[in-house]
Amino acid sequence: MQIPALWTPIRWIYFALVRIRSWLYTNKVLTTHRLQRPVICVGNLTMGGTGKTPTVIAIGHLLQKAGYRISVMLRGYKGHPKEAVLLVSDGKKLLTSVLEAGDEALVIARNLPQAIIATSKDRWKCGTWLESNFSLDLHLLDDGYQHLRLFRNFNLLLIDVSNPWGGGFPPLGLLREPLEGIQRADAVLLTRTKPGDRYPELMQIVKMHRSDLPVFYSRQKICAVDSMRGKDSIAMEKLKDTPLLAFAGIGQPDQFFSLLNESQFRIAECYAFRDHHRYTSGDISRLKSRCQRSGIEAMITTEKDAGKLSVQDFEPFQVLVARLEFEFDNPDGLLELILNKTGLSLKTGMAP
Repeated sequence: MQIPALWTPIRWIYFALVRIRSWLYTNKVLTTHRLQRPVICVGNLTMGGTGKTPTVIAIGHLLQKAGYRISVMLRGYKGHPKEAVLLVSDGKKLLTSVLEAGDEALVIARNLPQAIIATSKDRWKCGTWLESNFSLDLHLLDDGYQHLRLFRNFNLLLIDVSNPWGGGFPPLGLLREPLEGIQRADAVLLTRTKPGDRYPELMQIVKMHRSDLPVFYSRQKICAVDSMRGKDSIAMEKLKDTPLLAFAGIGQPDQFFSLLNESQFRIAECYAFRDHHRYTSGDISRLKSRCQRSGIEAMITTEKDAGKLSVQDFEPFQVLVARLEFEFDNPDGLLELILNKTGLSLKTGMAP
C-alpha cells in the first residue's frame, strides 16, 4: 500500500511547513495549553471522511454509560457563531441552529443529549469557558489531531481502511501531515473495517512508525431509519422493495451509498454533493426532478444533511434519514485504555 507520488516541490514545501509547526510546539516555542479536566482527542491524518463524528458519539456513549459527565468541543466548521464560544447544548436542550453551529455539532448534540456541546476556533478557550460554567469530568475533542495548541491526554487516530491516506498530499490529495504524525497517537482506530480482516499491509505502515500502538477496529452500520415528516423510526425491512434516491453532502458520500446497498436498500439513483454542502432551492428542485423522471417516491440521506433541510421543501416526496453508528470490536478494552491514560477510575465513575 503506497502513497501516490505527487509533484515533488509542492510535496516537500508542504512537508516542511507542517514539520516546522510541529517542531515549534514540541520545543515549546509555541505554547501548548492544558485544561483542568482530561482531554480525549479524536482525529485523523486526512481531511474529512474517516468517521470522526460517529466515533465521537460512540465514545461519548461509552463514557456516559460509565458515569462520566462529558463535553464535546468542535471547531464548528461552516458555522457562523456570534460568540467566540458557542454553546450548542447545555446537556438538556439544543440552544442554537445549524447555521451558527455547523452540521456536525448538531448531529453530535442530538445523539449525545446529556453532553455539553460547544464550538470555537480556539478549543483551549472553549474548554476553559466550559470548566468555568459546568461540572465536567472530561472533554472530547472532535477533529483535533492537528490542534497542537491544546494538550490532550489521549490521542485516538482514525484511519479509514477504504482510503487510509486520502490519495496523498495537497494539492492533489487529502493528507494533512506526513505519516510520522502517527507517532503522536496513543491508539489507532481502523474505521469501516470488514469482519475478520486485519489489514496487514496497512498495519505494517502503522507499526513502522509506532510499533507499540494499540489498534482497535470499528464497523459502520445503519442502526435506524427515520422520516423527516415525523420522529418515529421506520422498520428497515419495509423499505427493502422501495426504490430510493440517495443523496449526501459528506466527506465520502460513496461510502454512504455503498452502505445502503450493503444493507439491501433498493437504491435507484445516487446524488453526491461536497462535504458540508448548504442546500439551495435549485438543489432540491433537481433532486425532485430526478425522482419524477424515474418514478421514485422517496429519498434517503444522512443525519448531517437532514439537519439543513426542511420537509416542506421536498413535498410531495418523502425524505428518509439513515442514522449511522460505529461498532467497536473491543469497546471495553478501548474504554479501559482511555481511562488509564486520563487517570480516571472505572470503579467510581468520577474523576479523582
